[in-house]
Amino acid sequence: MKRLRHPHGDWNNFRAGVLNRWQMIALADNGVIVGSPDVSGAAGQSSFDLTLSDQAWLMSGAIKGDASRPYAEILSGAEHAQREMSIAQRTRLHPGETYVVRLNERLNLNDTPSLYGAASGKSSIGRLDILVRLIADYSPAYDQIPAAEDSGNANVTLYAEITPISFPVIVAAGISLNQVRFIQGNPAISELSDDALRFYPGLLLDTAGEECDSVDYLTVDLRPVNGGLVGYMARRTVPAPVDIAPGTGRIDPTLYWRTVTKADENATTIKVIPERFYLMRSRERFRLPADVAVYLEAITEAMGELRVHYAGFIHPGFGYGRPGGTPLIFEIRGHNVTTFLRNGEPIGKLRYFRMSEPADLLVTTGRYLHQELTLSRYFAEWK
Repeated sequence: MKRLRHPHGDWNNFRAGVLNRWQMIALADNGVIVGSPDVSGAAGQSSFDLTLSDQAWLMSGAIKGDASRPYAEILSGAEHAQREMSIAQRTRLHPGETYVVRLNERLNLNDTPSLYGAASGKSSIGRLDILVRLIADYSPAYDQIPAAEDSGNANVTLYAEITPISFPVIVAAGISLNQVRFIQGNPAISELSDDALRFYPGLLLDTAGEECDSVDYLTVDLRPVNGGLVGYMARRTVPAPVDIAPGTGRIDPTLYWRTVTKADENATTIKVIPERFYLMRSRERFRLPADVAVYLEAITEAMGELRVHYAGFIHPGFGYGRPGGTPLIFEIRGHNVTTFLRNGEPIGKLRYFRMSEPADLLVTTGRYLHQELTLSRYFAEWK
């Protein structure tokens, strides 16, 4: 096996865990990640941004990959892909339609047979109610890249399956809608147990800034802020597509969103209307150290007729420089029947993973590090 170079040591001696920025740059420098147009810009604290190529397909419907064949064979089936299209120029994607776009990045896992990948849509994209799922050759599950030693396949082409729901959107080749988190060794080895988490005090804070008794779940915060605001609801009719291609300005949010308020500040529930999309925040607030990365597993069955999601990974350093910590913003959609959401209701299970090497908190940046109720970065501040 080839021994990969890395400024901090020998790749083959790295411990199990989620890779940090410098380790991912080492993957690209050594030909494991191939095709990224901007490696330095793509490598974050604990994930790597994936970018759209110009090759896309309008699909008849969503379809996952297959463990026995590359995804290109599925795309060649007439019943799956209606037509091939180019997104080299700005291209409108319509709500309710599903598209697949080949990504610029591909993987050569010959020298890293124990490297796994897990993907997520970016937070700014999830807040636009766009479902983005990673499809990898020979992977039967969305958002999963199996290790070469498990799949028997070392050369992996990647695709993004994209379904806008609330808004039409404009995309173009080169932009990033999703990201992948690389993990050395089986992810189960790197997941922190309840016993291990006792040695990481202050991961989650409550609304009073005190350490939470439990770090297992997040709950919804319906306490009003800014004159009664508890969330945002997407409008059914909007004046134009949301342009997320490069070089566009920020949009007036009032044309795309309504505020969700409580008529009675003492009320403990909020009504969620079927097939409407909401953004709300968690009561718990993160202060993650440099060596812990988090994944939120949404609770669905226990929530009844709701879909709760969080797009994006919770990176090392999230909320760390803020004394009271930073909440998450949830994406909530009602289904079938009107549902009442209670203040403090559990809506997501947290899974904690150790980093292979600590992240560099000196380079922690991002629009959402000090968020409260914050829309996608494509919108201007609410006035």
